[in-house]
Amino acid sequence: ASRVTSCRARHILVTSEELARNIQNMLAPVSKGGDGRTFAELASVVSQCDTKQTGGELGWFRKGTMVPDFERACFEASL
Repeated sequence: ASRVTSCRARHILVTSEELARNIQNMLAPVSKGGDGRTFAELASVVSQCDTKQTGGELGWFRKGTMVPDFERACFEASL
Protein backbone atom coordinates (compact mmCIF):
# COMPACT_ATOMS: atom_id res chain seq x y z
CA ALA A 1 0.00 0.00 0.00
CA SER A 2 1.16 3.49 -0.79
CA ARG A 3 2.31 5.71 2.05
CA VAL A 4 1.86 8.86 -0.04
CA THR A 5 -0.86 11.00 1.50
CA SER A 6 -0.66 14.17 -0.59
CA CYS A 7 0.01 15.00 -4.20
CA ARG A 8 0.65 18.04 -6.37
CA ALA A 9 -0.80 18.00 -9.86
CA ARG A 10 -1.75 19.98 -12.93
CA HIS A 11 -4.54 19.07 -15.29
CA ILE A 12 -6.23 20.03 -18.53
CA LEU A 13 -9.98 19.49 -18.42
CA VAL A 14 -11.52 18.83 -21.84
CA THR A 15 -14.87 17.67 -23.14
CA SER A 16 -13.86 14.70 -25.29
CA GLU A 17 -11.36 11.88 -25.54
CA GLU A 18 -10.51 13.05 -29.06
CA LEU A 19 -9.46 16.48 -27.78
CA ALA A 20 -7.48 14.83 -24.97
CA ARG A 21 -5.61 12.70 -27.53
CA ASN A 22 -4.89 15.79 -29.66
CA ILE A 23 -3.47 17.59 -26.63
CA GLN A 24 -1.38 14.55 -25.75
CA ASN A 25 0.08 14.61 -29.26
CA MET A 26 0.84 18.33 -28.98
CA LEU A 27 2.77 17.66 -25.77
CA ALA A 28 5.07 15.20 -27.51
CA PRO A 29 8.61 16.42 -28.18
CA VAL A 30 8.91 18.47 -31.37
CA SER A 31 11.09 15.68 -32.80
CA LYS A 32 8.08 13.38 -32.49
CA GLY A 33 5.48 15.73 -33.95
CA GLY A 34 4.65 17.87 -30.93
CA ASP A 35 4.31 21.60 -31.28
CA GLY A 36 6.77 22.67 -28.57
CA ARG A 37 4.27 24.17 -26.14
CA THR A 38 4.48 23.36 -22.46
CA PHE A 39 1.73 21.73 -20.45
CA ALA A 40 0.98 25.07 -18.76
CA GLU A 41 0.75 26.87 -22.10
CA LEU A 42 -1.70 24.31 -23.47
CA ALA A 43 -3.74 24.30 -20.27
CA SER A 44 -4.10 28.07 -20.41
CA VAL A 45 -5.51 27.84 -23.94
CA VAL A 46 -7.65 24.69 -24.05
CA SER A 47 -8.69 23.71 -20.52
CA GLN A 48 -12.36 24.01 -19.59
CA CYS A 49 -11.45 24.54 -15.93
CA ASP A 50 -10.76 27.77 -14.04
CA THR A 51 -7.25 26.43 -13.35
CA LYS A 52 -6.42 27.40 -16.93
CA GLN A 53 -5.48 30.80 -15.46
CA THR A 54 -2.63 29.10 -13.58
CA GLY A 55 -1.56 26.65 -16.28
CA GLY A 56 -3.73 23.85 -14.91
CA GLU A 57 -2.09 23.98 -11.47
CA LEU A 58 -4.17 22.27 -8.78
CA GLY A 59 -1.58 22.63 -6.04
CA TRP A 60 -1.20 20.11 -3.22
CA PHE A 61 -4.15 17.98 -2.15
CA ARG A 62 -4.80 15.02 0.14
CA LYS A 63 -6.33 11.67 -0.67
CA GLY A 64 -10.11 11.80 -0.65
CA THR A 65 -10.48 15.32 -2.06
CA MET A 66 -10.56 14.70 -5.84
CA VAL A 67 -12.82 12.61 -8.05
CA PRO A 68 -11.85 8.92 -7.76
CA ASP A 69 -10.42 8.36 -11.28
CA PHE A 70 -8.24 11.47 -11.14
CA GLU A 71 -7.10 10.68 -7.61
CA ARG A 72 -6.17 7.13 -8.60
CA ALA A 73 -4.12 8.45 -11.51
CA CYS A 74 -2.31 10.87 -9.23
CA PHE A 75 -1.56 8.55 -6.33
CA GLU A 76 -0.91 5.37 -8.28
CA ALA A 77 1.23 6.85 -11.05
CA SER A 78 4.78 5.60 -11.26
CA LEU A 79 7.09 8.56 -11.42
